[in-house]
Amino acid sequence: MRDINRMKPFFDELEKVWKKYFPDWRFGQLMYNFFSVYGDPFYWEEDKFLENLREYAKNNSKWYKGE
Repeated sequence: MRDINRMKPFFDELEKVWKKYFPDWRFGQLMYNFFSVYGDPFYWEEDKFLENLREYAKNNSKWYKGE
């Protein structure tokens, strides 16, 4: 069984990216657009998901400031 404690840090980072880079998007809109670029996330670990999400934000957010 996977460590349940991995979930809170994942959700916290997801929330941070969503609020900072896509504040005017609904959650479904963010996920649909993200997956349309990166494909099926079924086999990704949480760290890979967040890595891809940060890369997506870098390339697709009008709010990204080159961080």
